[in-house]
Amino acid sequence: MKRLINYKDAYQNLKHWLINKGYKVEEVADCRTRDYVGMNDLAAKEMGAKKLQSKTLQVDAWLDWKAKYHTLKHEYVERVKMSKGKRYWDAHQEALEREKYGR
Repeated sequence: MKRLINYKDAYQNLKHWLINKGYKVEEVADCRTRDYVGMNDLAAKEMGAKKLQSKTLQVDAWLDWKAKYHTLKHEYVERVKMSKGKRYWDAHQEALEREKYGR
């Protein structure tokens, strides 16, 4: 039997874990993320978007809890990969693969 996930709690727990690791998590209007549902400081820099403070992860404030959770997790994975030298597209693809397999 599949266990139900409380995505509001999962999102809040992930957000607090990231804050404790030194990240800044912002819920913003999608116009701030250039119409993406999420953004991180390294991706923004590579894409020529508005410069974000170091270790900043943004999530579209209008998303539901499940989407916020998955978006925040995606932005974190993407940023970690980019901090280790990956370019945006490669890091993005790896983050999508992790989503696909629930890792």
